[in-house]
Amino acid sequence: MTLDDPGQQSFFSKCVLQRARTLARMKPPPHEEIEKLLALCPGESHGSGFRIDQRGQDAVVALGVFLLESGQQHQATILQYLLRLLRALPKAVWLDEKRITPTDLALCRGPVAVLLGLSRALGRSTSGEPLFLSIFPKPIIPTPVAAEPPQMTKKKSFSTYRPIIPRSLSSTLPSCPDAVSLVSVDSERDGGLRTLGGPGKRHSLMSQQSVPHDPKIYFFQKYGSSFGANFPQLTQYDHTLVFPVQHLQTVLANAKKLLAKEVLATLDGVATEVFASQQVKMFPYCTLRETLNLVLVTLLRELLAYQQDLPVPFTKDVQDFVKGLFLSGQTELAVQQNESGVKTDTNKKMPSINSYRINVQANAACIDLLVWASADESEAESLCSRLTEKANVHHGHRLALAHMPLLLVCLEGLGKLASKFPNIAGTCINYLQDFLVSPSPILLKLYRQQSDLLTPHQATLTVKVTGDASSRPASASATAFEKLRDTAIENLCVGLKAGLTVDANTVMAFISSISSREKAGCDRLPESDTIVISNNVVVALGHVAVALKDSPRTTETILHQCLLQRFCRPPSPLDTLIVDQLGCMLLAKNEPKVYDEIMEQFSKIILEASSGTYSTGAVQDQRMKQYRHVATAVHNALANISANIQGEAEMDKLLLRLLELFVKLGLAAKQNSEKHPAVLKASSSAGNLGVLIPVIAMLVRRLPPIKEPKLRMLKLYRDFWLFSIVMGFTQHESGLWPPEWHHAVCDIAVTSPLLLFQTKHRSEMKELKYTYAVRDDSVSVSELNELRQQILSLLEHPADITQVVNKLTFAQCIFVLSVYRVEALRVKGSQEPNFQPMFEYLLDPAIQNDKYDMWLCINRVSEKVFNIFLERVSQRSRDEHREKLLVLHAQFLLTHFNHTQVLIRRVADKLLSKLVDRFPLLLWNGKVLRTLLDILQVLGYSLQLDPNEANPTIPIPDTPFSITLMDTLEARERTVSDFAARCQGILQEAMKWAPEATRSYLQNYQTHLDQTNLSSHSGLALATESVLQYAGLKSSAPGSFTSTFDKRHTGMSELTSSFMKNLSLRTHYQGEISGLLLMAEDDSQRERLIAKVLGDITAACEKKSELEFRQGLWRATGLMIADKGIPRMLLRCVCASCLNLFTEDTVENSTACWHWILSARHDLTLPFMQEMIAAWQQSVDRRLGLFSKPLNEVNPLAAYEGCNLEPHVPQFGPHDIWIKFISERIEIAKYDSDAQVAMFACMFHRTLHMTVGNPDAKISRHIGAGGTRFRLLSCALTLIQGSKNVLRERIYGACLDYFCAHRGCPTQRIARLQEDFNALLNFWNSLHADKKYLKASDIGDFSSLQYGGGASLSPSVASELRSTSGEFTMTNGWINTVPLSSNNSTLSKKSIRSKRLINPDIYVKDYLKKRALILSLLAIEIRTMKVWLQPPQAAGQGAEVTTPQEEALVKWLSVSFNSPKSWYGNTNLAWSISPALAVYLPSRIHNVQGLEGEISQLVRDNPIAVSHIPDALQYLATSENIYADIPELNYMLTWAAVPPVMALAFFSRQYSPHPLTAQYAVRVLSSYPPDTLLFYIPQLTQALRYDTMGYVIELIKLAGKKSQLLLHQLIWNMETNKFRDEEGHEKDADLFEGIENLEKIMIANLSGPAKQFYEREFDFFGKVTNISATIKPFPKGSERKKACLDALTELKVSPGCYLPSNPDSVILDIDRNSGTPMQSAAKAPYLARFKVRKCGIMELEKQGMAVSSGQSVSTSIGPALWQAAIFKVGDDVRQDMLALQVISLFKNIFQTVGLDLFLYPYCVVATSPGCGVIECVPNAKSRDQIGRGTDTGMCQYFLDLYGDENSPKFQQARSNFVKSMAAYSIVGFLLQIKDRHNGNIMLDTDGHIIHIDFGFMFESSPGGNLGFEPDIKLTEEMLQVMGGKVEAAPFRWFVELCIKGYLAVRPYREAIVSLVSLMLDTGLPCFRGQTIRQLRSRFTPQSTEKEAAQYMLSIIQHSHLNWRTRAYDRLQYHTNQIPY
Repeated sequence: MTLDDPGQQSFFSKCVLQRARTLARMKPPPHEEIEKLLALCPGESHGSGFRIDQRGQDAVVALGVFLLESGQQHQATILQYLLRLLRALPKAVWLDEKRITPTDLALCRGPVAVLLGLSRALGRSTSGEPLFLSIFPKPIIPTPVAAEPPQMTKKKSFSTYRPIIPRSLSSTLPSCPDAVSLVSVDSERDGGLRTLGGPGKRHSLMSQQSVPHDPKIYFFQKYGSSFGANFPQLTQYDHTLVFPVQHLQTVLANAKKLLAKEVLATLDGVATEVFASQQVKMFPYCTLRETLNLVLVTLLRELLAYQQDLPVPFTKDVQDFVKGLFLSGQTELAVQQNESGVKTDTNKKMPSINSYRINVQANAACIDLLVWASADESEAESLCSRLTEKANVHHGHRLALAHMPLLLVCLEGLGKLASKFPNIAGTCINYLQDFLVSPSPILLKLYRQQSDLLTPHQATLTVKVTGDASSRPASASATAFEKLRDTAIENLCVGLKAGLTVDANTVMAFISSISSREKAGCDRLPESDTIVISNNVVVALGHVAVALKDSPRTTETILHQCLLQRFCRPPSPLDTLIVDQLGCMLLAKNEPKVYDEIMEQFSKIILEASSGTYSTGAVQDQRMKQYRHVATAVHNALANISANIQGEAEMDKLLLRLLELFVKLGLAAKQNSEKHPAVLKASSSAGNLGVLIPVIAMLVRRLPPIKEPKLRMLKLYRDFWLFSIVMGFTQHESGLWPPEWHHAVCDIAVTSPLLLFQTKHRSEMKELKYTYAVRDDSVSVSELNELRQQILSLLEHPADITQVVNKLTFAQCIFVLSVYRVEALRVKGSQEPNFQPMFEYLLDPAIQNDKYDMWLCINRVSEKVFNIFLERVSQRSRDEHREKLLVLHAQFLLTHFNHTQVLIRRVADKLLSKLVDRFPLLLWNGKVLRTLLDILQVLGYSLQLDPNEANPTIPIPDTPFSITLMDTLEARERTVSDFAARCQGILQEAMKWAPEATRSYLQNYQTHLDQTNLSSHSGLALATESVLQYAGLKSSAPGSFTSTFDKRHTGMSELTSSFMKNLSLRTHYQGEISGLLLMAEDDSQRERLIAKVLGDITAACEKKSELEFRQGLWRATGLMIADKGIPRMLLRCVCASCLNLFTEDTVENSTACWHWILSARHDLTLPFMQEMIAAWQQSVDRRLGLFSKPLNEVNPLAAYEGCNLEPHVPQFGPHDIWIKFISERIEIAKYDSDAQVAMFACMFHRTLHMTVGNPDAKISRHIGAGGTRFRLLSCALTLIQGSKNVLRERIYGACLDYFCAHRGCPTQRIARLQEDFNALLNFWNSLHADKKYLKASDIGDFSSLQYGGGASLSPSVASELRSTSGEFTMTNGWINTVPLSSNNSTLSKKSIRSKRLINPDIYVKDYLKKRALILSLLAIEIRTMKVWLQPPQAAGQGAEVTTPQEEALVKWLSVSFNSPKSWYGNTNLAWSISPALAVYLPSRIHNVQGLEGEISQLVRDNPIAVSHIPDALQYLATSENIYADIPELNYMLTWAAVPPVMALAFFSRQYSPHPLTAQYAVRVLSSYPPDTLLFYIPQLTQALRYDTMGYVIELIKLAGKKSQLLLHQLIWNMETNKFRDEEGHEKDADLFEGIENLEKIMIANLSGPAKQFYEREFDFFGKVTNISATIKPFPKGSERKKACLDALTELKVSPGCYLPSNPDSVILDIDRNSGTPMQSAAKAPYLARFKVRKCGIMELEKQGMAVSSGQSVSTSIGPALWQAAIFKVGDDVRQDMLALQVISLFKNIFQTVGLDLFLYPYCVVATSPGCGVIECVPNAKSRDQIGRGTDTGMCQYFLDLYGDENSPKFQQARSNFVKSMAAYSIVGFLLQIKDRHNGNIMLDTDGHIIHIDFGFMFESSPGGNLGFEPDIKLTEEMLQVMGGKVEAAPFRWFVELCIKGYLAVRPYREAIVSLVSLMLDTGLPCFRGQTIRQLRSRFTPQSTEKEAAQYMLSIIQHSHLNWRTRAYDRLQYHTNQIPY
């Protein structure tokens, strides 16, 4: 197939190909379309065969394209047609041809053409892209190119360089042709490395690597192109097609037959006749023998080249056959060797194939086959000599050109033979060396021929511009010379690699040999020809260095002994070639040493050459003579390296080198200008720097933008821009430098990093002058003023910063100019201009805090850059790409409009206004409007988050940006208000410009909004109200919407968004259901539709998919509304399905659907109410939400391993939403439907139970359920007020039941807590007002059984509401009940029987008493909740907000609460209602005297009623009752278990010994797991003092048998407590003897694995402890340190051992180098590190016993880590143990109540008198260590470590600091911990503060127990971290956490007192007689919650900046050198 116009296709051809490709992309392609495509192909005529024209050929091509691109679809049909067409070709009719002899034409068109095509196709098999698709490639769709600005139109005219990578290394070295355009020019000095040919001509001998070929043109334009041996730039074939030997033999036999003389003669005759007729368009064959010979020989070569293990006879047969062909071919060539045979006859009208060249190619293929067929070394060596002879024949240059394929194959054959037979590699190497260095006569003649064509002018090396018309194509002789030389060198490298497998010295021998041959060759040839030898040697050595870089010493030897030795010694034209070879060696990724040496050499050349320019006289001449002639070559080599180097690390390294070189050149220019000011200026030498800029640009174009550079890279970039600014490279308008340099600078700016250091230190700007290469003092005043004027000129002389600029130093001026130039050029040079990087400068803390007002300059720079950005964008075509860019920047600015910094918000606002003014389309752009409203929603959502936590960063949907929230609620509210106003203005303006489009986008926003939250969406509310305002449907008063946000998501915005969301959902699903019903043709299909919807809802519930449930629910509702009947199944599903997925989202959507049903189907009201109330009852029966079962929460006093102390809060939110719906329906029903009222009354009767205080509470008593409970009771209360109803008793009972539990701490978030507070307050007011309904007339006659107005409960309703409780019965449609009271003496039996009230006033009084009790308890609860909601604040920080309702509550308390007499009656009333209610009264009421005594008496009177309540035991087992031995103590034996510490308290001085209390305590303690008792081991040991009856001893024995770890710890503790002193001399009279005997018994009872475990552990720990004794004799310092390390080295780790302080971690190894003696002269404590695996206490015990039993132990349980510990000797650590016990309890309590406070109770264990192990706090330093390391305060330390105050890391660290500071402040105050100098305060890496060393606490303090220090250490630096002032939000949060933490631990005061009391007899110095009294008083047990909170606030205020804290720190500094 040919084309008249190459590269052009007919319209039909293009269309049919496109159609085929379109069909190929269809999956699957339609069969009818394929039939249409086949119809376009040639078809058979009746009797005349196929008729073929050009269109038919195009259609066949398209059919083939379809078959290949579709993945062989419709393969059977298409292949069947193609095979049929192939068979019919001999008889086909060619409509475009004139007919000649039919037989001849048929032969040429048919068999011959098919034979040639199939022969070539067999050799091209590949699994890659088919050649056919390369010939007919997909059309390239032209992409629109944005119009460049006028100043950028010449960007494509860069200076470019010649390539240095030769063809022979193109596959070895990396190449990136797209990165840079390298153009070569003729040069005698680099005659072998030129790119040959030109854009207008391609010589037929050019290699495939050097000339780009277009397959779709090449194969149709060049006759004979498809018969060549190789194909230019096509798919590399992987030769996957392998033939069996039988097929190969068939091919060989057929080839012999076809190449027989008779067959060839016949074919030649036919071809000559057809060719001579000249009537056939495409028949260039005068004869066919040459072509057929080439095709068949090439086929054999390609089929056999990769075949293995062929039979020897077959190989011999091939060899003989090919040898005969080669000999006949040589004979034929000899006949044709004349000019006419070599040259094509150009006089012929019809072009024909050159038979001579075809013969040459065929002979070349024969040689390839002979090389392949060589069988042994002798045969191969003989062939080598013949190939060498052929390569060295004496031909003229024209004949040599014609023989090039043959010559190249001969050279390649030598390499192949060397690889095949390595033993003859030396022979091949010698032949190839001779060819290059002797040199070969052909090589020499070609060189002389191409040298004669060069003129002296053309022999110079120049840098030229792409597209320069002056360039002339290289000659054919030069091309041939280069190909021969490169082929010889390439195969020389192949031979060397083969030789290395035989002889390791092959390369070294070659290097020596080639040098000697070079000298011999130069001596033999005339001087004019010696250059070819030197060039060949240098190029060969360079090739070898690259190709054999992995061979040892090869590259170094060639570099030092060959190339560098002759480089510039003396200077010669050969130096340029050496530079090129060095560049290739750099690209080859050699050893780093070689890379560094070459780069140093290049830098030296450039620096020396440039310094020669600056120098004068003889120095200048000498330097210029040495390196000046190669400087350009070095630049060229660096450009090649930049263009082709691979690897990100390598490119970064090269960039660093180039920048360093640039800076060095700049410094040299600066220094020389200073030395010779009269002669030179710095700018006059800028040319030496400028030539490097395009080189750097080539490299950075291949790099992505540098985001986080290393410090060195950033400094070099700063200096680069310094010199670029000083030298004027950045100023395009000056015209001083070539435009290409400016364009290169633009490219560098695009990828340049921001000129900001990543440290973000505030001192950065101060040190700016030290960061530049040029110092301030080296710049003259005039130069500085010139820079200042340049800045002012660029910024257009703004008045506000002129004064600032005139004060800038040189470094600051350069920085400002650099920022401007870099960012301006970045915007100009980027394909996608981006202004966002400019904001990083504005956000930089160092710039913001610069005292020279640098920020003002940078801000003005940002405005200028933004103007450039606007101009650049405006010049782009108005398309979607520009719109996308604008939208991205609008989103960016909208996001920064809400930045935490005011300055940034102002800048963003100003730039946003500019952007919108320039591009108003952004006003009504859908994405911008969506982002606007999404941001508003995010900001609105932020008001619900806790502002005290670390500022969260919330992503903006569908944008790459996020918003960091403010750290205070007030700031967040201001941000929301400001942004809402801005949004409103934007929307109003958009409505003016494009009202319809804006409304449409807003509607679309609402339609596609996520419907997860139906309640509130700020963005949607604003969108809706803006539309209404513009339409005139709403008042357009300014700020109407923004004022809504001041109320935090209440009011119109919430209603608007909820309304719009519900409207959208209803519309959507109503339309969806309508469409589905239209498709349902009959009732059966409707039923299937209903079943499908119900099934979808069921499946969604099973999958727990809220989204699918929501969709199914709305579909079911829509279906029910569309149905005209009463679809009970749908109704029941809509009402009850939410119970299966009981979440707030599902219930919220359910209530929305219910509202839809009630509004759209009024006829379904009663059926719906029945189903809804039935669903409510199911939630009660299934114990969901509000009705959840009480959880067995872990007591913080009895924690155990693996327990979860976090608060378990059931889901009360769903019931909240449900109750809101019920409340509204009750209000409607009261005025609308008696039947509905009766239904609700019945629902409340079944929901609210009569029992009060039942352990299995039907309604959750969790404090989080309080608001929900009282919302429900409020609904019930509104139902009964104003009517005769007995439901009141149940309401009162449900109220009182809430108080039958221990009061917890609120765990709700602030917003939810506020809602619950309001719910309780509203109920209190409703109940307070209920008194007016409590009259005898309202109580009424219980026998009337009628609802007000005489309406009775409908029987049908009663049947629907099936009762699940037996508490009441239905009598005449009503419910009969009596007031709840245990005292029924006022009711006579007669009155009960008659069910009549004799005296209703009695019931009224009973209700009033209960009401008063409820009001009092509720008032206390509300006041407590108010304290948690609004903790007290210091004066001046805002007064407490109260409402009239709260004032009424306070008044109630003040009047009726404080009277003890009234509470005597209330207590008895509470007991009569429920004993549990009375027992828990003291936990809520603290300031009533005698309350506990009254309860104690009630408990004593009826102990069995409360024996299931552990807290009730304290009222029975009082110290008085135990001492009096009251008989009721017998009930203790079955009493519920109290916490362990309370049980242990019965063995302390608090209580007299008693057998019943002892038995109870032992029973309780035995019920707890060993890991719980492990915590109380010190108290358990002390309990032995008061164990007069031996119960504790038996308990310890039993516990020791249960747990070996518990036994170990008991022994260590008992061993410690046998003595009262640290030295172990003074025995404890109470304990010594008992402990001694107990230890002996416990150890004696050990046996088997337990005994081995004990002995192994104690032996190991004994050795660890003895190290102290070992090192004690050594003096402090290095000697003791060495002794410690030696002792640790000798210590062996026994398997299954642990540290006493860490019984949850098994020891794996010891850090032998960690031994560190502590600072103590008399004693010898030391520190060591152990590698441990945390596996848990229980697992460790299992492993210890398993090791003793010889069993295998799992080593993968738990993480492995390093744990440091201090081993103390001579110090009593029991006091530390007690303090850390209390701290651990506090931590447990905080976790239990959900308070996020941080404590780190590190482990301390006393192991013997005066000895102990202390766990080191990990990842922490003492404040003392920090102070010694840095002379900065704590706040500055935080800034240095975590970044700026607004950074997320700092915010998180400060949050951690506040949490830990508050926790330790509570601990420090309650325990009165003293000696709080900076050595005892630590800071960990997360910012937590941690206190250590509790040697002074309770009643002891330094200085003789003076108590000098305040209660809390709260210094100025601590205050600085927490905001710097008491009004700061972090400090206020600290105060709030202190108060809440204090309130959380108060209920546990008696447990903590008992814990301490058990240790009073230890003789610890902290106990001085008043410890318990003072400790209990600090808990303020008689204070209310509010009073306690105010007390804690006063403690904080007293400790804040207390002068005694400062004085004590100074004392420690002067006495112990502890910094503060």
